[in-house]
Amino acid sequence: MPRIIIHRGAHTIGGNCVELQSKGYRILMDMGMPLMKKGGGELDEDDLKSPCVKNEILPNIKGLYKADNPSILAIFISHSHIDHCGLLNYVHPAIPVYCSPGTYSLIKTGQVFYPSPSKNFFNNFKVFEHWKPIQQGPFKITSYLMDHSGFDASAFLVEVDHKKVFYSGDFRGHGRKSKVLQIFFKKSISNTDCLLLEGTTLGGKHHIGFKNENEVEDALFNVFSKQKDTSFIAAAGSNVDRIVSLYKASRKSSKILVLDLYAYYLLNQLKKITPSLPPFDGDNIRIYYIRGHAQNLADHLGKRLLYEFKPRKIEINEICENRHNMVLKLPVSAMTKISKVLIKEKSFLNAKFIFSMWSGYLKKDSAFQNFCDEFHADLIQIHVSGHAYLSDLKKLACALNAKKVIPIHTLNRNTYSKHFKNVTRIEDGVAFKI
Repeated sequence: MPRIIIHRGAHTIGGNCVELQSKGYRILMDMGMPLMKKGGGELDEDDLKSPCVKNEILPNIKGLYKADNPSILAIFISHSHIDHCGLLNYVHPAIPVYCSPGTYSLIKTGQVFYPSPSKNFFNNFKVFEHWKPIQQGPFKITSYLMDHSGFDASAFLVEVDHKKVFYSGDFRGHGRKSKVLQIFFKKSISNTDCLLLEGTTLGGKHHIGFKNENEVEDALFNVFSKQKDTSFIAAAGSNVDRIVSLYKASRKSSKILVLDLYAYYLLNQLKKITPSLPPFDGDNIRIYYIRGHAQNLADHLGKRLLYEFKPRKIEINEICENRHNMVLKLPVSAMTKISKVLIKEKSFLNAKFIFSMWSGYLKKDSAFQNFCDEFHADLIQIHVSGHAYLSDLKKLACALNAKKVIPIHTLNRNTYSKHFKNVTRIEDGVAFKI
């Protein structure tokens, strides 16, 4: 009888790692860096710098790590967020790592701009196609494209020994791929034995007034179309839906969107997978070169790309000359450097600082509020969660009608029974027979 072990995720948001076993064979789904201790406590920074099994940053899984005799058939990565793939560089290089094309591009781009010390990081990667099954030993694994803030995210159906396990990964139904989830509901999987269901938003701390990505785009346009000075944006460069919203809102309001090399290079790579993504010839995107980004790009991929992107390069003096038409989506350090030059010419006039990420980061990092205080910018939160709200969680559970619903990636596992049928709560590290 096949078994499931949640190595991490039964009591936390992030750090997902799930093992499936059958007939002596084993596969993993996700290999995430933890974001918190069990129950939500803060992690020790020294532990994060030196992950190991002893300090519990690395899950205790035999046959997985570089010093082990490898005995894991394969690892399947749902998406590129660090809490789902951030420990891959500790995995034995003989173990294949499967992911979608977009996930691969995002991880690889991250390694260019924020490199890992591991030299063998990509030697074991394999890219799959959504909806096309892969056989690994007794396991048949099928990826289903999902709507999520992590571009090209996957949920996985694992079929083994006449059993069906569905792992939701992270998903939502209110992003730019919301139709994907609606189609899935209509063509769902029958006779599912077990659903591992994320519940990040349960508890209500992820709502700040916007229902979907379209409303975010409209709110951004409302700010940009009325701006009298530069608008500053704090948003994840890897959140492609949000970058597209910024692009569309700034273009409709006839503003110039300034990105760093990381965000622009990432868009350029993902456009090979999804041609409808920006950039486009003659569009409103410019690039501000940050020295560290430029050096990493040159070191890993050569200087050719720096020259290729040069027609889009923007300098501080051009930003100063056209400041009322500028939308800057850059690291806070770069926006601070630019702002110090801008205020030497004249003080800001109703400058806006748009915080477009999870509100918890405002409390964890004072740099955002410090920027607003230093430059007297109005802080506006415009964001929508990258995770499914209760209504879509219920729809997925209903569509799959699983015999067992297992909570994962949540701080509110005890509330599942209020919302879903057939809930079974399992503990980290404890095998569960399907």
